[in-house]
Formats: sequence, C-alpha cells, structure tokens
Amino acid sequence: MSTNSGEDHNAGITYVGVTNDLFRRVNEHKTGALPGFTRKHRTHKLVYYEEFQYIEDAIFREKQIKAYRKRKNGT
Repeated sequence: MSTNSGEDHNAGITYVGVTNDLFRRVNEHKTGALPGFTRKHRTHKLVYYEEFQYIEDAIFREKQIKAYRKRKNGT
C-alpha cells in the first residue's frame, strides 16, 4: 500500500496492489517508470505491506482491502 502523503491537490490517495518484487515495484512508483495510476497520482511513499507465500492469497487480501475501502468511503 502506498500513498502520495499529501503532496498536492490529490492528497491522501492510496494505492493497493500485488507484486512479486516489492523493491522493484517501489522503485517503479518512485521513478514513475510505468504509466498509469501511480505515476498520475504520485503514490511514492510505501506505508504498509504484507507477504504471502501464494499469489492467490495475496490477490484475495488485495480484494479484501479494496472492498473495505469502498465500503468505508461509501463508493
């Protein structure tokens, strides 16, 4: 989970995703190496992560977090 930590008008935006290489992915976020959500919203600050042995478990957890955030925000 990463955030843009209040850098601009998009303050407080959080990104939730799955990766098999956390170091690489954080670097991609920080450098804007890939187009998309994280480059647009500059979610550069890693605030939380969990490790899983199986990708299916990681994807399930990602969906749980996203569903919770949607319920919490009423969207």
